[in-house]
Amino acid sequence: MGGFVLEDSHSTLFPVIISQICYLVRNQYMEMPDITKEKVQDKSKTDGTVKIFAFQTGWVLLEIIARVAQDLPISLLELETCAIIGCSLFTFYFWFKKPILPTRADQLLWR
Repeated sequence: MGGFVLEDSHSTLFPVIISQICYLVRNQYMEMPDITKEKVQDKSKTDGTVKIFAFQTGWVLLEIIARVAQDLPISLLELETCAIIGCSLFTFYFWFKKPILPTRADQLLWR
């Protein structure tokens, strides 16, 4: 789980989404939650899969560059792999700061 849960006066917890939080803050049912950059980065956990992906990506790109430098032909499969790597790097750039697998939700208090 992750995200936010709202605690009411009876200590009951239920999950809320950002639009619900905005409504509650705008109508002064609760104060704006204190969400710091450190809290978000604390939830960012990656495993070894990212390292393996980076190694394999670098290896493929290195092979393609070496083949071009030696005037060797590049197969369509290698060219398609290079295009997929480009798209993956583009996606990775925009998802870089996204928390991965948050397990503990932040509790918000109802007034």
